[in-house]
Amino acid sequence: MTGGDGNTDTGVLFGSAGVFVSSVAAGDTVAAGQTIGAVYDDGGQCAEVVRADASGVVMMLRHDLRVTPGEVAAIIAGEDGRAA
Repeated sequence: MTGGDGNTDTGVLFGSAGVFVSSVAAGDTVAAGQTIGAVYDDGGQCAEVVRADASGVVMMLRHDLRVTPGEVAAIIAGEDGRAA
């Protein structure tokens, strides 16, 4: 993939705090709205389903378990090769 401005502070953002469990891997092709993982609270309840904000290739995927709101969950390169 080429293009884009290299800004890794943009992308799919977490809205909840907890433990992130991904359901895709870096390099996977996803569709807009597809589930890419979920955030679980300390009680094991699903606090948030994380979805792709665009169709494309997952170029970066969060691997740290503990997440907080506003952190980047994933960056998806759109069909034009630019970060969505």
